Amino acid sequence: MVRTRWFVSAVLCMGVSLGLAIGVVIGVFMSFMVTAVPAIAAEKVKLVVAEWGSQVYWDLHEQGIAEFEKLHPDIDIELWRTPGNDAKYWEQIMVRAAAGMMPDVFRVWSTQQTEVFRYGYAMDLTPLVQKDSEFFKQFVIPPIALDGKHYAIADMLIVNYLHFNEDLMKTLGLASPDDLYAQGSWDYQALENIAGKATKRKADGTPEVVGFAMVVPDHYYVGPWVQSFGGAWFDDNYSKVLFNQPAALEGLRWVQQQFVEGRFFPMSQYRPLVLAGQFGFNFNWSLPPAPGGQYGNTNVGYVPWPRGPQQDVSTYRTEPWAIAATTKHPGEAFEFVKYMASDGIRFMIAAQGKIPNYRPNMGILHDYAAQFKYGLRPLQEQIGKIVPQPMAPQHSRVTAILYPAFQDITEGKVAVNVAMEEAARLINDLFKWSN
Repeated sequence: MVRTRWFVSAVLCMGVSLGLAIGVVIGVFMSFMVTAVPAIAAEKVKLVVAEWGSQVYWDLHEQGIAEFEKLHPDIDIELWRTPGNDAKYWEQIMVRAAAGMMPDVFRVWSTQQTEVFRYGYAMDLTPLVQKDSEFFKQFVIPPIALDGKHYAIADMLIVNYLHFNEDLMKTLGLASPDDLYAQGSWDYQALENIAGKATKRKADGTPEVVGFAMVVPDHYYVGPWVQSFGGAWFDDNYSKVLFNQPAALEGLRWVQQQFVEGRFFPMSQYRPLVLAGQFGFNFNWSLPPAPGGQYGNTNVGYVPWPRGPQQDVSTYRTEPWAIAATTKHPGEAFEFVKYMASDGIRFMIAAQGKIPNYRPNMGILHDYAAQFKYGLRPLQEQIGKIVPQPMAPQHSRVTAILYPAFQDITEGKVAVNVAMEEAARLINDLFKWSN
């Protein structure tokens, strides 16, 4: 009996020991398998980003993208490049939207800024912007809003100011515009006077040197004259136009006079002369390049928008980043937009003199601006007085009415009041329909 108990106990002990041994072996094997088999890497998030422009412009964006990808190794960015102008770009954006292939992030052309949100193309960024409110306090222009909701973020300020030909001013013995600005004497009459003296024509009347090459019929460049003469474009609620009122008409008549009398010239027609350095003034939105750049070996300075008879005002526009309402990665897209609107734009600041919206980046311009007599001072003072150009509902349809009217005005084909009354009638009808 005793032996039997011993035998059973021994068998049981052996069974337990064997079970423990097998358990240890299995545990060791499983541990080896876990360490020997490499972990499956998480799939990267891919964002498609749409941008128009040129090779140089895209390459500068790619530098920012490469840095962003280093900071966010879980995100891959594909830059969709669209050559040419805004119309081609926007047409392709609409084609992609119709096909359900919207890019995750896209730059918004200025004439489409109200439509992208009203028609549901752009995501409502309001909750994300509010969460990062301290970050966005560092921007000159806050996130773009419509109907109280944020839908786009500007990385650059497209500030209206003038490049001027320093070499030509010296040759003709004219006062330097930046000196006039520093003395408080830079106004619309000074521009008219210098542009007239800078203009040079051949015997047959063909321009050899253009006094002031101005972008027309774009209202962002025609528009500031209305405001500096004390006028306005629309009422605050966009219920009616005001550009057919006396002050606005006075500003537009002055612009027409400059074109008709041969001091102002359309940039589209005379760009080759401008690029050859044969100009007095050139309307632009970046600081001028050093000699050897865009204008050849011409020394070019810059000066803010001239003071008008009623207001000392400068206007700006933006071409902001928006996130598609259809994106599957809103958080990652928002991080990308924040980066490109802040640190990511510094490559364009350093290379092209772009004006950043993110205030901490303004310091990057100090080195770039060392070539100018007054450095960044005129630009910084100008930023302190900029006001936005109005962004009406149905903005692209409004500009489709205004642009032909501006074209006719600058070409002297029609009286200013006639052109503006007809445009006012059409746009007021559009406002009634929109509201």
